[in-house]
Amino acid sequence: MKYNDKISKTHWLHSIELEPGFVTPGIVPLAHLNQMANDLALPQDMSNLTVLDVGARDGFFSFEAEKRGARVIAVDIQPIDDIGLGIAKEILKSKVEFIQSNIYDLTLEKIGGEPVDVIFFLGLMYHLRHPLLAIDNLWSLLKPNGVIYLETAYLDEYLVTSDNVFTSLESIHPLLTQTALLQYYRNDELNPGDFSNWFSPNQKALDDILFSAGFEPHLLSKWGNRILYKAVKSEGTPEYKLSEHGAEPLISRWASLNPKDVERRVNDRHFEHLTVGSNNKAKLVLDELRNSKLYKLLCNLGFWSPISKKIDEVFIDPN
Repeated sequence: MKYNDKISKTHWLHSIELEPGFVTPGIVPLAHLNQMANDLALPQDMSNLTVLDVGARDGFFSFEAEKRGARVIAVDIQPIDDIGLGIAKEILKSKVEFIQSNIYDLTLEKIGGEPVDVIFFLGLMYHLRHPLLAIDNLWSLLKPNGVIYLETAYLDEYLVTSDNVFTSLESIHPLLTQTALLQYYRNDELNPGDFSNWFSPNQKALDDILFSAGFEPHLLSKWGNRILYKAVKSEGTPEYKLSEHGAEPLISRWASLNPKDVERRVNDRHFEHLTVGSNNKAKLVLDELRNSKLYKLLCNLGFWSPISKKIDEVFIDPN
């Protein structure tokens, strides 16, 4: 291929088939990207739709939408010559448009003055310092009933507890999966060597964030530490705007509150100590203790049995 030199000098994230049998050397395998494209379940005919691909990088998903006839506007914070999009666009003779911008500065004016039908927001959310601000801004760029496809790292199966140690929320306590949580990454805990990761929500938090921002979320797929949503723009004012101080009194969320119900809820609040049914750390400690000479000595003297029984009741089988 005559573009080999340019291709070899480009740092590719996406594996893109530029010619039959010739795939760019992307970090993300083509099979994985094809599976994601399949999970998106995009309409085969998108000829009347405008797609905004935010954080497009090398353009795999931009080109997928263009194949279906969509007008595509690709957005990335990096210049087009610093990513694979430019060379891929040239080789594929693509008409994908490009805007260099960060997500917070995107406006209707920047994208041509008209809201779009579809937004791709794939693999970007966890790289943002202000993810809620970004989603709020994307809402303003969508037509009524427009759709945002969101894919991100998520927390449920990939909680970072310490360096190189990961676990699931369920294994700590089932209630954590029902509680809206976000983990913050100060350094490169999520992906060693990559300091551009900031937040991972759990599924419950992502649902609540999307509802609050004015979307109706629909789960499409999840695998490993990744989750994929289709979220439809809801009619009316986003929920969070009705919750802000200064919201119009008659339509604010406070307007429908019953003061007596609020008082009851305040009075009903209480603290509960939740024991962990599968306290693995406790089990490990107890197993180590029970294998020790000291434990055997205490048992032989008859001092340990009542204490051991009580510990089992509290830590091992709280039910």
